[in-house]
Amino acid sequence: MFTCVITQRLRHGVRVGSVQGCSRLFTRAWISQALRTFSDAPATPKDSNKPIKQWELLVNPFTKVRCNLGCNISIKSLDPHAFPEADRAFISLHVTDANQTPNVDGFHVHYEVQSNELQILADEVDSNVTVELTAPVKCDLHIKTKDTGNVKIQKMESDLFHVHTEGGHCVLESVKGHEVQVQSTGGNITGLQTIHGNVDISTSLDSVSTFMIYITAYTVNCY
Repeated sequence: MFTCVITQRLRHGVRVGSVQGCSRLFTRAWISQALRTFSDAPATPKDSNKPIKQWELLVNPFTKVRCNLGCNISIKSLDPHAFPEADRAFISLHVTDANQTPNVDGFHVHYEVQSNELQILADEVDSNVTVELTAPVKCDLHIKTKDTGNVKIQKMESDLFHVHTEGGHCVLESVKGHEVQVQSTGGNITGLQTIHGNVDISTSLDSVSTFMIYITAYTVNCY
């Protein structure tokens, strides 16, 4: 059984390439595999494959985003120039196979004004659906996917990042947070460019890679 526990505290940025005692950590092959997961889904509204459903919501700049999904989700920060008030959230659904019409009846989006919480729930949605969320950069993120649902987070500066996947991969790219917790039961976890904060990563696979991290403390548990 593969076992590895790493705990370190740093004050400066470090480039992580390998960790003694943890075989096959930080390899490039599955990094490419994790990134390709999102390559088939449209990244911007300019792409030819239009979303099958979309929402535009007025939200608090410090909204808490809570997702419980059975599909992929990609999250990126709102354009500060286009929306200087940081008071919008855009949600769109895309399919990876244009020849299929997925069932999205079980997909629910709800924003609770009093608690400033945006909920995106879809346990039974088809796995070939990808959710694309554009939200204020300071949103706290509580993201959970089941089965092979993947998570990708880009250019967010949240206080809290809590991410859990079952068999899906997780990619963090240029994120900054006070508390960054990422757990995967059977997927790969990849950090690209800068990860800034207190980082706690847990996976049952020997599949954690970080290219560049600026952190106060980090823990990597491979069990």
